[in-house]
Amino acid sequence: MGKYELWLDESGDFEKDLIGKEVPSLVGGFLCSAGSINKEAANKILAQARMKTPSIPKWVHSTDIKGKKYGVFAIEVLQQLVSQDMKLVIFENQEKLKVVNSDVTYIHILSEGIVQLFQTLAMEEEEMDLHIIAANRMKATDNYKSKILNDEYKQRLQEKLELSFARRNLTSNKWRWKFSLASARIDERLMLTDVICHSWFRRGGNKFIEEQKNQIKNLYKNNYHFTAFEKATLKVIQRQLAEGQIGEALYEVLIMENESLATNRETKKVITDVELDQSLDSIIILIIKRLKLLPDFAQTTHLSIVTNRLKTLINLHRDFNKAQKILNKVKVVIIPKLQKYDIENNLFIFNINLMIFTSATHQGNIKLSDKQLNENKKYLNNLAKRWESLNLVMDFLVRESVHLINVYDFKEVIIKMDKLQKFIDSTIELFPLAFKDELSLYSNKMNSDIRGKVLGTRLQARYFLSREEPNQIQLARLDSEEAIKEFIDESDLSRQYQYRSQIECEDKEYIAAIWWLGKSVDINESCIEPLFLLEKLLLSSQRLFGIMHFSRIMSEAALSGNIELANSLYKSWVKANVSSLIIKDYKDNHPYEIILWKLGSYLMINGDTKAAIEKYKLAIDICFTHKEHLTMRSIGLVILTEMTSFLFKQEKHYKKANIELKILIDKYEIFIKEVDSPSVKKYFDSWDKELQSIKTLSNKDKSEKLFKLSRVIGY
Repeated sequence: MGKYELWLDESGDFEKDLIGKEVPSLVGGFLCSAGSINKEAANKILAQARMKTPSIPKWVHSTDIKGKKYGVFAIEVLQQLVSQDMKLVIFENQEKLKVVNSDVTYIHILSEGIVQLFQTLAMEEEEMDLHIIAANRMKATDNYKSKILNDEYKQRLQEKLELSFARRNLTSNKWRWKFSLASARIDERLMLTDVICHSWFRRGGNKFIEEQKNQIKNLYKNNYHFTAFEKATLKVIQRQLAEGQIGEALYEVLIMENESLATNRETKKVITDVELDQSLDSIIILIIKRLKLLPDFAQTTHLSIVTNRLKTLINLHRDFNKAQKILNKVKVVIIPKLQKYDIENNLFIFNINLMIFTSATHQGNIKLSDKQLNENKKYLNNLAKRWESLNLVMDFLVRESVHLINVYDFKEVIIKMDKLQKFIDSTIELFPLAFKDELSLYSNKMNSDIRGKVLGTRLQARYFLSREEPNQIQLARLDSEEAIKEFIDESDLSRQYQYRSQIECEDKEYIAAIWWLGKSVDINESCIEPLFLLEKLLLSSQRLFGIMHFSRIMSEAALSGNIELANSLYKSWVKANVSSLIIKDYKDNHPYEIILWKLGSYLMINGDTKAAIEKYKLAIDICFTHKEHLTMRSIGLVILTEMTSFLFKQEKHYKKANIELKILIDKYEIFIKEVDSPSVKKYFDSWDKELQSIKTLSNKDKSEKLFKLSRVIGY
């Protein structure tokens, strides 16, 4: 695995690129192996270069160094860097792209450059960690300049990277990155990046003599010179249409936002939102008219480009909010226009509705899931008549069962998946009979991803049902064994191993749970060191879910009285700095609430009530962030119930416990009124009576009853 650092600065003025400067602005610096250069080493390079030009100041800012002396100094710095195997990297704004303002433009250039850099490094390394350290940037507000915050950039960079990966249909599972800002005034490594950027920016100017200009050409290698091509702009969409790239053009329209480039390149005039909407509408109509000229099979091919890019956003990057916005744009804007021009592509419409359904189930949005379930059923019969659509139909049936898990209808999931498994098994059994003279085409055992998904979905239903019917846990274990046999893809197997870890944890087989969790990150040792496991989980593509399972084992072990194991796991948690790496930047979506909840459980059992309440509260806040995410809210009720039950165990917290009990009852009453799903109402049917009866009990009995209620959901 390759571990790299990318040190970056910028040169030029992104704000002025649009008005026709002769040299485009750029982001650049050097790429090196992680930890291969410290501040002292960087200072040594600068000091040695100053020996040839003593008048160069200690704190290097290339723009302030005038005349030919800069060229002498810069060449010496660049040569030393290259001699130490540092790669000089340039992300250039060659098309003089401007996206709203310099900050957004900078993020665009940076994200496009990083994706291209990853692709270059992937030729040698399959798995990579990249730490990007960039010089602080300033923003002007009300005539006051302030540093742009690290978190602000990380969020915007994450969004842009996901769109860039999706645009190329790339998976970033093994390409991990982190981003931080630092000051060039106190870190000599960023002074080196300043020299790299400014030297390339001014390579044709009078700071360099002719010989030095030739040297620069040789020092900067083409492999690490990247251009951020213009994307999501009216001009590029028009260019794609001219080249017949209809699917690509439609995708670019969909991801274009009003904050994307909205500039007339000829007049240099920024287009207003109204003008942009009008331009987009005319472009969409033009795209659809071009699509209409194609035969049906070609229309399907171009529309599949859009669906594949959107699937990448949902399945690989799990950016449900971004995907939901784009999918709604397809549903509200694109599909009606397709139908207006008599393009009735049921496969495309079904795919879009299925993706909205998928995104809604991931978010626990029950009302939207119900709506999309009915939308998809309108197209189901026609699609089911075609063999080619059979896999898509079965995917829908599996997704329907995921929705049923969200609404706590576990028994119905088992019934549906039983039927679907029988259908798949019967179909697979027919192949050897139908092709008895061509048996060489088929092995004795045919693997099936869809069969694995069916078994994986059923085992989850059995897992959740096991708290009501304990015998289901062994049936879930058997489903797990069968599901694992079906998959070949590494990410699918990893997910199944984590499901198995969850099953073993529920059955209080904590060592087995740790073993299966280790297997999900390629640890095959019989005895797994928790710290090593955590380190591997933190590097994995699905690290949040891995950490979730680890935190559950830690919490459940503590709850069941296995304190020694729980303490050992928590000790490793602290050593691996998990709370800082994961929880510090928590988001309002699954599985952060589970991680925080389970950490709170462990801390409460371990006697750190203050820290436990803090974690519980964060988890509860996540669950109640979105009113429409009813499944999350139901989890929030359970977390609040568990916290309150523990508070009633401590005399000094009785007052707080009673306050939390009132909050719990209020939240439950609001929740149950807003739930339309009969199965959810049935699942929580006993809560109303139980919560009301709790008021008259002793504090000890309140604690016991609340804790029992908190165990109804096995997350």
